[in-house]
Amino acid sequence: MLLPQIVIALLFRFAQAFGIFDLIAVMTGGGPGGATETVSLYIYATIMRYLDFGYGAALVTVTFLLLVLIVAIASYFLNRSRATSGSV
Repeated sequence: MLLPQIVIALLFRFAQAFGIFDLIAVMTGGGPGGATETVSLYIYATIMRYLDFGYGAALVTVTFLLLVLIVAIASYFLNRSRATSGSV
């Protein structure tokens, strides 16, 4: 019964984990030796610090496709759980 709510909550937390940038950039800047570097901070450093626009654009595209894939999988499980709960 709680599966749809859990999937939605995990989906939001996953998307937020990719979007966190400002707090880590201000407090640690990627941290000692890259210990707190997130995907968004790595992409920012690749594009702005190292001026590698091609690789940075590829990273953004792959990250976007990964998020779309995760959302599609979550939607599949939500629709599947809705279909099975409706037949009971």
